[in-house]
Formats: sequence, structure tokens, C-alpha cells
Amino acid sequence: NYAMLEMGHPTHVFDRDRLGDRVEIRRAQVSEQIRTLDGVDRSLLPSDILVTDGEKAVAIAGVMGGADTEVHDGTRRLLIEAAYWDPSGIMMTSKRLGLRSEASARFERGVDPNLCHAAADRVAQLLEGTRAATSLADPIDSYPGRKVSREVLLSLGEVPRHLGIELQAEEIAGLLSRLDFQVSGKDPLTVIVPSRRPDVTRSVDLIEEVARLHGFDRIPDRVARGTGGGLPPFERNLRLLRTILVGAGYFETMTFSFIGPEDLDAMGLPPEDPRRNGIAVSNPLRDEEGVMRTTLLPGLLKSAAVNVSRKISDVNLFETGKVFLPGDGSIPDQPERLGFIGVGRRNLDWGELSREVDFRDATGLWFLIANGLNVQRTRISPIVSPAFHPGRAAQIIVADETIGTIGELHSRVTASFGLEGRVIAGEIALDNILKQITPFEYRPPSQYPPIIFDLAFEAEETLPAGSILEAIDIAASDVLESRAIFDLFSGDPIPQGRKSIAVRLTLRSHNRTLTDKEVTPIRRRIVREVETRTGAELRGEA
Repeated sequence: NYAMLEMGHPTHVFDRDRLGDRVEIRRAQVSEQIRTLDGVDRSLLPSDILVTDGEKAVAIAGVMGGADTEVHDGTRRLLIEAAYWDPSGIMMTSKRLGLRSEASARFERGVDPNLCHAAADRVAQLLEGTRAATSLADPIDSYPGRKVSREVLLSLGEVPRHLGIELQAEEIAGLLSRLDFQVSGKDPLTVIVPSRRPDVTRSVDLIEEVARLHGFDRIPDRVARGTGGGLPPFERNLRLLRTILVGAGYFETMTFSFIGPEDLDAMGLPPEDPRRNGIAVSNPLRDEEGVMRTTLLPGLLKSAAVNVSRKISDVNLFETGKVFLPGDGSIPDQPERLGFIGVGRRNLDWGELSREVDFRDATGLWFLIANGLNVQRTRISPIVSPAFHPGRAAQIIVADETIGTIGELHSRVTASFGLEGRVIAGEIALDNILKQITPFEYRPPSQYPPIIFDLAFEAEETLPAGSILEAIDIAASDVLESRAIFDLFSGDPIPQGRKSIAVRLTLRSHNRTLTDKEVTPIRRRIVREVETRTGAELRGEA
């Protein structure tokens, strides 16, 4: 043990008389067993490497010796073994058996294959120096697959590219030689890596050693310049999204990337829902969280419930992160999503006036995000979703692609997570809307007066009001400054099953004052477009 800590190379000592005259290395046989030094009988697999006496196993190679050949008070002859074992094999055996030793910790990380002779000699030297034993025979060295030193090329231009500082070839060679690296050549440098460093395989590994020996404190702090500097657009846009949500009063959280079937049951998802087809974890920390998450909402609901249980009545949380869905290959699809949840009340002014959260807060948050990110061609449309309340859920559509669902969660779902009252939530796909955001363009305000007028349309009760706004946008896009619904009415004299939607429009030109003669055909075009696209009828006209 002293020699192992001193030299970093494990060795093992057998009782020579118990071992016999033969040593063989082989794979374990099916159902083979060995009792290790800790007194435990262990079942082996053909993937395990064994030290044997020619018949039975006397040690699990690189992990632990066997009890049958253990040194004891009556031991008179020793056999010192120093070996190099395949790191991956030792790691797999140690992990599978749940048996971790000082030796396995070193072997699985890789030791110097050329140090075996010196390690055995050091043990023998310590035994002789303390008069505990005397060497009787020369060592037997079996080294069939000799490891040769690795050669790595290091271009001098790579050093400033990674570290941001210029170093001369002589300085680099001097630093690496302190670690027994053999350096030759000018540019690129030819570096012979000592066998004790199996981790150094690439030029960037050499640059890491150069930085460490040169001194991190001697590398100046400065921002990289050039075309490669700065954050990529997706990351910049993601930070902007977080800023918008924080400004809206939401707090960012990070939930576990694992859920369980019970969470999906609580969400009310039917068996055929794609989110039911999660990726199972082979060694979950908890049975209740044995599946990679396919949705962010269960984690957010649990976090909200914890806050409510701590007497925090108003909770607004959001999370950006990946969900994991089965893909075409061995690697799952990992789309980026935004999830949010709101519980409690919203203040309507600086005084005492407030109301419970509802569907309007969910849609309002999305339009706040869309405006802040300048997302073009976006609209919402009613949808029936198993997790959301009927009539209080909508799908988000951007450029004719559905990217998410927002609304009020069903009371059955909120009760399953221990929440009461109305709860708003949403989950939105981010990959497309954050890749390339349309930049804002400055438009100088018009110096000409506006034309403001109202239009009221009678429509089917199920018609989304957004359909009327879309038709108005198409008909008056060149001079339309704003449009807003200011009244929704049903009842006498509106027939049953129908409703009245009133819209206030503001038209303005940037190069002239609009006249009644110009506005009249625009107004007619708006009415015609709304009636054609939605089936609504203008009120107040015969």
C-alpha cells in the first residue's frame, strides 16, 4: 500500500505456498465464483479478468485478491505481482460487483504500463530494507503487447488560438520537458508523450499542460475579438426571452429532468399521447422518477405546489430546458422548450383591486413574448387538450406551425398536484422561434392626423375574435396603424348562438393626410374581407 501511494501503481502479494507454481491470466467462466479478501463470495461473468493458479481463480484482476491465497501470520514465501490491466474492463467489473478498491480506482483511470517492473522492485526493496523478507529469484516479466510512447504534433498557432497568448517554441518545450515530455522540431513541435500519461492524446491536451505550467494567473482576462466572438444567436435570444419573463413577474426555476408514469397520469394524458412514450432510465435514483421528461409541466406543477404549501399564495414560475423524445436513431430528440405556470391572484392597479389568474393572463404572456422577440405571423386558436380546461385553452401558431399550448389547467389536474383555484400554464417549443429573430426596424412616427372609426360585426358565438383581426390586417395592411377589440356583446337583440364583436381601427398614412374619399374604399375592403373569411356580418347596415 505504501508503494502504491508512493508510485501510483498498485501491486498485489500472494502467499507463494498457497498459490502453487503456476500463474495464468484468463477470462472468467460462466457461473464461476471467488471468495475475495473481504470474505464475500462473488459470482463472475465471462467479461471479468482473473488471475488463476492454472485452475481456480485466486484474484479478480485489478480489483481485489482472493481469500485462498491471502498472506497470513504463517506465510513464509511471497509472490509480488505488478500488472497493467485494461481500464475499461476493470471499471465495468468493479462497478458491476459494487466492489471499489484503491487498486481499481487507479487501474480504471489508466496507469503507466511501463512502471510494473519498478513498482514490484519497490515493494521488494521495502521488504528487504525492513528485514521482513529476502529476494530469492529474479523477476519474471511477461509483456507481450508492449506499449509504445505516443507521438503528438503541436502547431504553435494553436496555442494563442486557445489561450490568447503568444509563446515561443523554446518556452513551450521547456514547460513540457518538466513533465518528461520529449519535444523536438520547430513548427509543428513533435512531442513524445510518456507512457504514464494515457490521457494526453491530442494537441489540445498538450496546450492544457502548457497553460497549467505557465500559470493561469499569467493569462490576461480579455474578451475575444473577431468573427468568432460573442454568443450565438440562439443563446442571445434565449437570454432575451428570460429577461422578458422576469420583467413580467415570473421567476426562473430548474426542475428535475426525470418524471414518472404517475406524473403523466396526473396530467390526464391518454395512453396514445406521444408524451407517454418516454425514455426509461436503466438506473433511476427513485422509482417515481424513472423516465426522461417529455414535458416540463409536471416539474413546474410540483414546484408551484411546494411554494403554495409554504404559504406563498401567488406563484409565477418558468423554465427553459430540454425534453427527451424517442428519435429515429440511438440518440433521442431533445427539443428546447419553455414552460410556465401561474397560481394565485393578479393586481390590477396599485391599490387593493386584484383578481384570480385566468386564461387572459396566459395569452397575454405569450403576446408579450411575441412582441418582445418580434415573432412574426403569430396567432392563437382554440384547442381541446386533456390537461387543460375545456374552452380555456389555445394553441400557438407561428407561420402556420403549431409550437405550443397555453391556457388554464383542468381542475382535475391541479387537484392531483395539490393546487386549488385557477392555474394557468403553457409549454412552447423554442427551437424555431429563437434560431433567427426578425430584427426590429425603426419607423419614424407619422406627422399626419389619424382616421379613427369603429366597426361592429355579428358572428357565430364559436368564432375566434382573432379571425376578424387577421382579416382586417390583410385588408388594410398599408395604412393600418392599430386595431383593437373594445366590446364583446351577446343577448337581445343579438340572436341566440351569435355575438357582437366591436373593433376600433386607426388608419394613418406616412406621406399624406387621408381623405374621406380614400378611407371609404378601405373601409369597404375591410368589411368585405371580414365577411368573406369569417362569415361575420357588419352590424348597422341593411
